Amino acid sequence: MLITKQFQLDMEQYDKLQEQLKEMNPDIVISCLRGDYGRQLEFHMQLAAALAEGNSRLYYLSTTNVFDGDVSKPHTEADNPIAVSDYGKFKISCENMLKRIMGERLVIIRIPAIWGKPSPRWDQVKESIKNNKEIDVYSNLVCSHLLDVQLARQLRYILKQNLRGIFHLGSVDEMTHGQFHERLVQQITGGSRLLRYHLYDDKEDTRYFSLASSREGLPGSLQSTNSENLAYLLE
Repeated sequence: MLITKQFQLDMEQYDKLQEQLKEMNPDIVISCLRGDYGRQLEFHMQLAAALAEGNSRLYYLSTTNVFDGDVSKPHTEADNPIAVSDYGKFKISCENMLKRIMGERLVIIRIPAIWGKPSPRWDQVKESIKNNKEIDVYSNLVCSHLLDVQLARQLRYILKQNLRGIFHLGSVDEMTHGQFHERLVQQITGGSRLLRYHLYDDKEDTRYFSLASSREGLPGSLQSTNSENLAYLLE
């Protein structure tokens, strides 16, 4: 069924949030807010407190950045988050707070860099190519990537199957930040002269800003490789 009813509210409009939740009594709430970290944290605290009184499930979209304090390996759902960035620390704080309030009715969806047609990342690459502007990439940083359409399909499956816990979404294979951009730029320009290579942490060792999954809940038909993601963007 297509849902057409929409409404807007500021993150400080807690009374309006309470009113809307009481009126709708949702089975599912998906949170993917952006903005000031302090305001987001307080909003999520108010949201969780309101949902805690009913049976609603909360799906919270988190990030690879909760592991940016350890880039020595890809991280699975079983790993404890460790962050050094303000963004990563904020996301950890939000995850932990929501767990305390929501318990098993919280589902955490950690996602990597999202690409799509269009998307800010892809649009920026194409704009740089158009303006003959260099693109900075890391040659030793292995990254996860995910398409927006793939995220939608995977999240729909998680919802429909009532899967619980923590999920790490992303491509099923590995590719460095530099390699991913090479494939994009070479396909369009025939070369990679616009790419300016750097070493992450100024060290030659391989580093990982990458999510891996130890779960078996998602079928193979909903998963994708980096090559499949690239082919979709370039078609």
